[in-house]
Amino acid sequence: DVFAIISRFLSPSDICNLSFCCKSLCDLVGSEEIWLAQCELVKVLPLSEILQWRTGISSYKALCRFLVEVIKPVAGIWVQQNPELGNVVYVMPGFL
Repeated sequence: DVFAIISRFLSPSDICNLSFCCKSLCDLVGSEEIWLAQCELVKVLPLSEILQWRTGISSYKALCRFLVEVIKPVAGIWVQQNPELGNVVYVMPGFL
C-alpha cells in the first residue's frame, strides 16, 4: 500500500489533517495498518509490546494518541530535586 509507505514520513497530526481533505483519504486514515506504523515510529515501545497493549485499547489510533500525548513526554530518566530522598527514577512504559 503506497499510502502506508508515505505515512511513515508524516506525523500523527499530519495524518489526521489528511482525513479532512477528501473521503478516500479519510477512509485510508482510518486504517489500522497506518496507525500501527505510527505507533512503531513513536519508538516508545517495541513492536511486541505494542501488539500486547492493543488488546486493551480500542484501536491503534487511540494507542498512538496515548503513546504520543502521555507516554513519550514522561519516558526517560528523572532525577529528584532533593538527592537525599532518592537517586534516579526510571519510567518504564510497560508498568504504567
